[in-house]
Amino acid sequence: MHNTSKNNFGLDLVRTIAILLVLASHFYSLWKPQTPRIQILEAITGRIGVELFFSLSGFLIGNILLNMAQVEYTSKSLVNFYLRRWFRTFPAYYVVLILLCIYYWRFDYPSFVFAQNFFPFNTWIPYTSPTWTIVLEEWFYFFIPLLTLMACSFMRKIEPKKVILMVCFFISITCLTCRWLYYHTYSTGMLWGADIDMSPLFRLDCCIYGLFAAYIAKFITPSLGKTKSISLILIGISGIGVEGWIWTESFTIDHILSSVNFAHWVFIWLAAFPNVLEIFSAFIVLGIYFLLPSFNNPMKWIITKIASISFGLYLVHMPVLMVLDSYSIKNKVTEILLVTLSAILLRNFIEIPFLSIREKYIKS
Repeated sequence: MHNTSKNNFGLDLVRTIAILLVLASHFYSLWKPQTPRIQILEAITGRIGVELFFSLSGFLIGNILLNMAQVEYTSKSLVNFYLRRWFRTFPAYYVVLILLCIYYWRFDYPSFVFAQNFFPFNTWIPYTSPTWTIVLEEWFYFFIPLLTLMACSFMRKIEPKKVILMVCFFISITCLTCRWLYYHTYSTGMLWGADIDMSPLFRLDCCIYGLFAAYIAKFITPSLGKTKSISLILIGISGIGVEGWIWTESFTIDHILSSVNFAHWVFIWLAAFPNVLEIFSAFIVLGIYFLLPSFNNPMKWIITKIASISFGLYLVHMPVLMVLDSYSIKNKVTEILLVTLSAILLRNFIEIPFLSIREKYIKS
């Protein structure tokens, strides 16, 4: 029997790759002189890391929801799901947020209710910009299970797992269409609008392709050979590479393509919408999940440790880097060590204690 997602090494590897890509993007932006091309490459590197996180989250949450659908998909199990999710993400998030509020002596109420994405970056607590992705994930965690449960209550004759698939497919198409209509109506020539990219309403599908991958792994192809797994990974990497090239080049040749209406909209379709990256990221997650359920190598310890502190690294790296910069501390080794140490402290003194409480009092 294939390893479950909970103890699958491949998923730890994806998580490690994702956080390293995000960190590389932000560290590099501070360490190297900025040119338009470098800024684009940094953005693409960080974007790939973020989309891998989205697909991974969708895969993990999808497994949980699909397991619930097979056993007991009720309002009680939904509340239980919420509590377990919140015990995982809220403690570390709020500790970092409160510390930043104290440090800057200002209260950012939208960030406390995961609504900061509706406001411009310059209104946020300084250096919390990476939390825009956490907002999207929290909205996904809350609304997708709720909507699928509501749909199940109306479609009792259909298996819950199929209802979940139908609802998620509908949400995916709806979000994609709404984004396309927005760009078609309001586009000012930019191929990527931060307002849409960050909007929880337009991006409610942010993790859905990972959920589709979980459905495939659970009900369609419970096992996959080495060759097919590697093929999935290569398709995902190739697709992301092509999408990255399109995104890079679109900034320089969009003015040329704008005179050719069809080509212009093809580029907007490919480069403006996050779905393409999410789909290929889901290919990678699914392929690695099947290829590396377990791993016996000295590198395993390092990879699993980085994966275990990935959430902390994501939360603290920008605040730590910017605080160090404010004190003119620019040593690369010092920056890396302090960011890592902060994430380890957050993991050991906040995340693990709350996870222990969760496992003791909240049914899995």
